[in-house]
Amino acid sequence: MPETTGHSRANAGLFIGLSVIAAGLVALALIKGGAPLSAGLFLGDWIDWARIAPTMSGLLVLGALLFLVGVVGTLVSLMTPKSMKPTRKPRARVDRPAPAETPAPVTYSAPEPMAEPVAPPVPQLVADNTRKASLRFEAPAPASYVPPVPTPVVEPNEAVSAEIIPFRPEPVTDPVTEPAPEPVVEEVATEAVVEVTEAEAADPIAAALLAEAPDKAHPASPPADINAVINSAMRFMESPAPTVVTSVADVHAARVEAEEPVKSTAEYKALSEALDLDGREALLDSVVLEPKAPVSAPVTESDPQSDIAAAVQAALAAWPDSTRPIAEAELSVRIGQLYYDNAVTSRDAFARLKSGDLDGAAGIIKDQASEWAAAGLPGKAADMWRIFGALHMGRDDAHAMTAYEQVSALDPADGNIHMYLVHRYRMSEDTAKLLPVIGRALGVVTDRDQRLDLLTQYADLTQKAGHLGHTAQALEELSQIKGLQSAETPDNLQLRSAHAISLAKLAQVREMQGERTKAAPLYQHAHRVFAELSARVPDHAGLKAMAENARKDAERLTA
Repeated sequence: MPETTGHSRANAGLFIGLSVIAAGLVALALIKGGAPLSAGLFLGDWIDWARIAPTMSGLLVLGALLFLVGVVGTLVSLMTPKSMKPTRKPRARVDRPAPAETPAPVTYSAPEPMAEPVAPPVPQLVADNTRKASLRFEAPAPASYVPPVPTPVVEPNEAVSAEIIPFRPEPVTDPVTEPAPEPVVEEVATEAVVEVTEAEAADPIAAALLAEAPDKAHPASPPADINAVINSAMRFMESPAPTVVTSVADVHAARVEAEEPVKSTAEYKALSEALDLDGREALLDSVVLEPKAPVSAPVTESDPQSDIAAAVQAALAAWPDSTRPIAEAELSVRIGQLYYDNAVTSRDAFARLKSGDLDGAAGIIKDQASEWAAAGLPGKAADMWRIFGALHMGRDDAHAMTAYEQVSALDPADGNIHMYLVHRYRMSEDTAKLLPVIGRALGVVTDRDQRLDLLTQYADLTQKAGHLGHTAQALEELSQIKGLQSAETPDNLQLRSAHAISLAKLAQVREMQGERTKAAPLYQHAHRVFAELSARVPDHAGLKAMAENARKDAERLTA
């Protein structure tokens, strides 16, 4: 009977595991990425957070999608109806032996039934008069005789025609995996064979026709390897023809040409005796001197460190004396990176550097960096721009800054480049370029002091630019860090005052965003800190005034 399949819950565990992993990713993105959980469903803060922390926001979206897929997949797996589709069991395949070749079926004539027992049939050798010789045995079959064929044809009172039997079986070329079982020969057939042998002795022509050559196993010749033939022919074509000489003088001349002359009288006499022995038949018809194989000069491998050092020294010749020691270390690292790059353009650029062509090498590296960036390979493009910047740092500041700006944009994880650009932009007061670089630096810098510095300036710049969502996020993290510092040193009034000021600024930004419910608790927290500090320092009029202002703002928002 056909079998039916029941509920399939094999995928439910997989989807449940996927949901758990997705929930872990969401939790990691929210906690590690500093998501604005206090913002609730306010879309502006979440969009600003996604811009500042694109990695964690992307991880949050990915985790949410995976969690949705896991939940839907679990429900679908558990609620799938029972399938009644019948399944059939495959039949076991039985390999049957190949049937042995049997001669053509023999047609017998059936005589009338007789009362007396009939003697076994006597085979007779019959030959037809066609162009192809053919022999067969023909014998009348008694009523009790059962032919070996499954459905014998009985044709009474008709002449039996001769059939053509091939002299020898056709050779079988296909490999036989299993030998065919030998057919069972009955006693009647055995007797017929014996009598045929006697007939063969009487008829030599029939014996010659019936004789079969013994089976011979012809081993299959291995297939010719065309590659081996081609390689052998090429070696034969490349090898020079040997020199054949037939006299002592020719031997001497050939050996002199081969730089192996005859050096002694004994050797000369031995060659003479070998070529001609007293005018009689020579013991040696000819002497073959194989030419010497050309000796190639040994290839000396260059030392990588020596090549790199030579290229560095050739490049440093273009630096002024004041900046050469500063640029040497970075230049050595980047030229070594260029040396070990297997790209053809990198090899060409290194060769130009070694020859002292800095401008040519820089042009090749710049073009290669642009090609990598256009091909969607930012990591390789950033490496090329780092080498380009090292070739100009300390001697061409404009090109060096261009290179490092490209590195900062292509590789957001390079915190050193971000901090270097922040320092340079602060010196030049280029706030338009400073703001995005600080945002990238905040994504990778983990040092608390550096983050305090970056967050303070980032909050100020974003508030001036009108990006209040970024400002609120920066102030929120800033207030958390300062709260930890004040908790570590509770007697430090300066740190506690800075914490209260950051809370008041964050409350003001939240109020400007229209989030009064978030601003009021921040004002209250700032008021408590200012009031405590004012009680500890009663002569400080500023602390008292800030505490009073924070209290009024909190009451105004909660009224």
